[in-house]
Formats: sequence, structure tokens, C-alpha cells
Amino acid sequence: MRDWSRVNAAVVFIEDRLRSVSSAIRLGFAVICGIAILRVCLPAQNAGRVASPERTAGQSGAQTQVAVPELVDITASTGIRFKHLASPDKKYIVESMSGGVTLIDYDRDGWPDIYFTNAPDVDMQLAGKKARSALFHNDRNGTFTDVTEKAGVSYPCWAYGAVVGDYNNDGWPDLFVTCFGGVVLYRNNGGGTFTNVTKEAGLAGDTFWAMGAAFGDYDNDGDWDLAIVHHNAPAAVLRNDCDRGHWLKLKAIGRFGPRTPIGLRVTLRQGTQSLMQELAGGTSYCSAHESALIFGVGQSSEPCDLEIRWPKGKVQRLEKVSLDQTLLLLEPDQ
Repeated sequence: MRDWSRVNAAVVFIEDRLRSVSSAIRLGFAVICGIAILRVCLPAQNAGRVASPERTAGQSGAQTQVAVPELVDITASTGIRFKHLASPDKKYIVESMSGGVTLIDYDRDGWPDIYFTNAPDVDMQLAGKKARSALFHNDRNGTFTDVTEKAGVSYPCWAYGAVVGDYNNDGWPDLFVTCFGGVVLYRNNGGGTFTNVTKEAGLAGDTFWAMGAAFGDYDNDGDWDLAIVHHNAPAAVLRNDCDRGHWLKLKAIGRFGPRTPIGLRVTLRQGTQSLMQELAGGTSYCSAHESALIFGVGQSSEPCDLEIRWPKGKVQRLEKVSLDQTLLLLEPDQ
């Protein structure tokens, strides 16, 4: 006969191991972050003790010291006052992992603004208290101003990640937030305000724990479709069927560095309209957009001019580019 006391002991052992997975993941992530920080900070700390480049006797070539940038915390001087309420010390996973940040040039002045998402802990939720997210406007002088209430983006939900994309191609970047219990889509109205259009966009049916999200034009029709990753539920890919304006999609290939030129900056000019976008890497919560740029320009079909700044400094200019097409950019010779 089977020794059920030994089986029960094994089950208890497995359950204990499963409970420790979350803590183990956090510990492993902390170790990885610590190693990464040391790899950046130690060379920067030692940079000041390295002598100027010079030829060393007995060696065949000159020794060149590459400067390592040093990061300085300037938060206090920027006017940004914000605190994520999530903490790894909390009891439940849902209150220990929430909160995110994204850059959005919501007023199209060419300067990146900052949006922080936030979420309550379980005790706050049970008491009926909310956690305030925040939008900070870039004042172009190293400081930021809190414009959250004016913009209408204070309390989207129990928020996790946030992604930026012009879903209706009207030329104004919109904001999508993943939540514990659903998602929220804010349409940029221009003029510094947003409207919650989650229901009108057909997204109110998502009631899962949405964590990661990313935009991608999976059907190559020139607008952003949406991918959402849920916790303990299937992922979702949503095709964009919204009414939209004219567009220009850009795909770039690097030749003198990474093939995907992260940091590529493109400025589109059409009449009096000027739009700027940068090719970014990761976004939202453990997510990344399609490595392409889509410019929406609204109802004007006039050709546009492009200024393309490649990561290594080369500037490329294209004139009278037709809209409603996908354009492949190849990094020019240095």
C-alpha cells in the first residue's frame, strides 16, 4: 500500500515551495539590478582616478580611456513630488507590483512630459480610498509642473503600466493604462486635456488583471493595434477599427550600430504642424512596442518633410514625402 503520510508530506513541501516563488523572483530581480548598478557605478566612481590617456612604455599602441557618464539624482530640483504606494514589503502581490511611468509629449511642444501611474494597497481599497496618478508638464528649464487635475488623468484605476500612442491618428498622443480589473484609454483632446473613451473604444469588456500592454500595427494598415497581457488569463490582441486620420509609418534599419536604432528621433513637419517622436525600447510593464513609428496627421493629406536624427548623430532630411504609406529608412553613411 502507498505510504500516504509520505505523500502528504511531499504535498506540503511543494506548497511551501510554490509560496516562496514570488519572494524568490523578487530576490533574483534585486540581485540582477544590483549587479547592473555596480557595473555602471563602479567605473564612474573610478573614472576620476584614471590618468589622462598616454602611450605606455613597452606597449605597441596608445591606451585610450573611454569616459563613462555619471548619473546624478536631480529629483529635488525638478519640482516632481510623487510617491508610488506599491512596495515589495506588502502582503499581497497585487499591492506589491503596481505603479508605472511613461514619457508623453502630450502638448506637442517637443519636450517630453512624465506620467506616473499609482495604485492603492488592500487596506486603502477596503476603506474606499484611491491612489492618485500624476502628469507633470515639462517647463523646458529643468523643472516640471503638476497638471494632473487639469488634464483629467488623476484616478484611472488600480493602475500598473501605461503606454503612449496616437490610436486615432489625429496627431495627438493618447494614453493607455493597464489596471487590476480592466484597462483605461484616455483620448488626447489637444489643449492639455484628456477624455476617458474606454467604453466608446470597445475596451470596457476587459475586466481581467491587465499588466503589460504594447502598440503594434499587426495588420500593416497604418494604425496602432493593441496587445494586452493579463495575469492568470489569456493575452489579448485587439485590432484597431477606430475612425482615423492620415498617417505615415516609418521603419528604420541601423547600419553602424544596433540594427534597431533605439533613440532615433524623427520630426515631421506639415504646414504649421510639427510632430516629433523617438524610437523607444521597453514600455509599460515588461513590454515593448513594435519597433516602428506611426505619425498621425489628422485630416490633411498634404505631403510632409522629415528630419531624421540617427543615434550616432547623422541628420537626414527628406522633403515632400507622401502620406498613407510605410517608409523604410536606412541609416546613411557617416
